Amino acid sequence: MNWFSRLGVKFREIFLCQRPASLFLLGGKIILHELIRFLNENFEKGGDGRLLDAGAGTRPYLSVYRDYFSTTYSFDVPYSPHDVTSVDVIASSLHLPFRDGAFDCVLCTEVLEHIPDPLQALTEYQRVLKAGGKLFLTTPFFNPLHEIPHDYYRYTPFALRYMAEKAGFRMESIVQKGGIIAFFLLFMQYLWVRFWQALSRYWHIQFLHPYNPAVYFTIILPQLVYFSKWKRRMRRNAPNSVGADIFDNLSAVTLGYVTIFSKPIRARSDQQADKSIL
Repeated sequence: MNWFSRLGVKFREIFLCQRPASLFLLGGKIILHELIRFLNENFEKGGDGRLLDAGAGTRPYLSVYRDYFSTTYSFDVPYSPHDVTSVDVIASSLHLPFRDGAFDCVLCTEVLEHIPDPLQALTEYQRVLKAGGKLFLTTPFFNPLHEIPHDYYRYTPFALRYMAEKAGFRMESIVQKGGIIAFFLLFMQYLWVRFWQALSRYWHIQFLHPYNPAVYFTIILPQLVYFSKWKRRMRRNAPNSVGADIFDNLSAVTLGYVTIFSKPIRARSDQQADKSIL
């Protein structure tokens, strides 16, 4: 094999792949940042609480939350497009197989838009939470269709507050996943990605890969720069806590929202010490 052939083989090793790594990473990095902050503010590492990961798929946040709880459970639907072999239970958010007040925290990230009856799902999350328990919820707003045909809704802050109240939650805080600049950035990059996809199909070479310098500097790096600036801005400004002006500082255009719901504290029998969840 001559040097030209070896170069061709090496090129294909780098750029040919069945499925490129996720290039739209901004929303995920914001969710991860907010999840870590949420855990640090509400739970202690080495705690004896229980967490439920709803619609967990491959459980991408397991390494983040497992240090804060003695027990973690995860579930997903059987028709999930993700690999669900690692989840504990195959179940639907509409009918959870857990007893009332079984968990201290429910995690639901980018799942609610795929549930045909989101209010019923929130009611179920509220039911299985202990009084004073927390729901960490993330939802998209501007986002392309995905996981078709199970892509039903996009949520405004007002819809989230309405559903929280109907389900018996208190809405503690809401953070938007970037503003209009984040939306514009990802919209333009979406068009650029479609160009690379068309080029890849024509040449039968996977150009759309982070190792492609043109892709890295035009798609990945701008998101990292924006995320760095977003973090600095978040350190200066506290998240929007519930109040009369909760929505005043939110942009009209955003990628989505990170909201924290809590279950009101009442005298309930499900608060008795009980190690079972069924």
